[in-house]
Amino acid sequence: MTSVIIPDSVTSIGDHAFYKCTGLINVTIPNSVTSIGHYAFCECPGLINIIIPNSVTSIGNGAFSGCTGLTNVAIPNSVMWIGNGAFSGCTGLTNVTIPNSVTWIGDNAFDGCTGLTNVTIPNSVTSTGDNAFNGCTGLTNVTIPNSVTSIGNGAFFGCTGLTNVIIPNSVMFVGDYVFRGCDRLTSMTIPNSVTSIGFYTFYGCTGLTNVTIPNSVTLIGDYAFYKCAGLTNVTIPNSVTSIANHVFYECTGLTNVTIPNSVMFVENYAFYKCTGLTNVIIPNSVTSIGNHAFYGCTGLTNVTIPGSVTSIGDNAFYGCAGLTSNAIQMKKNGSSMKYNGKCEVNECVICYDKFEENDEIFILECFHTHVFHKSCIDKIKDRCPVCRQPIEYSISG
Repeated sequence: MTSVIIPDSVTSIGDHAFYKCTGLINVTIPNSVTSIGHYAFCECPGLINIIIPNSVTSIGNGAFSGCTGLTNVAIPNSVMWIGNGAFSGCTGLTNVTIPNSVTWIGDNAFDGCTGLTNVTIPNSVTSTGDNAFNGCTGLTNVTIPNSVTSIGNGAFFGCTGLTNVIIPNSVMFVGDYVFRGCDRLTSMTIPNSVTSIGFYTFYGCTGLTNVTIPNSVTLIGDYAFYKCAGLTNVTIPNSVTSIANHVFYECTGLTNVTIPNSVMFVENYAFYKCTGLTNVIIPNSVTSIGNHAFYGCTGLTNVTIPGSVTSIGDNAFYGCAGLTSNAIQMKKNGSSMKYNGKCEVNECVICYDKFEENDEIFILECFHTHVFHKSCIDKIKDRCPVCRQPIEYSISG
């Protein structure tokens, strides 16, 4: 069977109706048909032409999945939703027109359509399903309208040809794996409507050099920028409370990072082998630095650790060859000296004993009159006993 003309007495095409009709080349669907069932033409690789009439309101799950011979599909403006995997694996498909009537694009709808080069999502769509355009390696440009509020997990996973995406300020949630492996993406501006960036979102986007993250973002998921080797600069907004696990893992091009004073935790492997990183200032909001957090940051020459930090994980600074030693120690920022009678202060406010000639004293950097016996201040870890400012530390061997 190579050709089918469906009579106008038919109102719906049932599930699996022409499933695996491998010789089918042409199908005529009349205006009487309102729905195309699940997997109706699934794995009809010879099908090269099909006209969907404007009476059809829904295209079922997997309806044209595996129709590798299809090159062009015009979806009429009567269709309201495109089912899960509706055109998945249609490797010959180069162009798709999605009309304004469509409100939902299902999971895996165009998964593996490697020949697809351009997609315009209409402003009637409010969300894209998970993996909607996964593996569309030929896709170079995507237009996402202001109607979209969420981009599903893995929506553009593995779209290695994608060079430009503009996320509109209607989007509140960017899902997990959304742009994973899109290695030709060079820049990304995340609008201030977005509140969270999912796990693995930009994983392996090696061409990404610049990312703007707005103050609306409160969560950056684990592995979000994993192995984005081209990333040179990133500003983390002061709305973020945690630098997640593996978030900048092996971002070897990263030279500078500003951690805002909203961050409480630098998690495990957060900056693992960021070999280009030379300087890190950890704010006094941080209480813990995770295991391997700065492991192998060979370019790191200076780190300031505040007294608010109560825990430094295993191998946190291991292999930081630019620091003076692998045996990292925390040292209070200030100056140590022997008392010579010329200091403006003549007694320690911790023990209230007078300083005597050649006593070891320590001056905290918060103010030059905050002077203590070194043996007394060594017991104080968090705040200056006088002004209550957090004590800052540096690390060295």
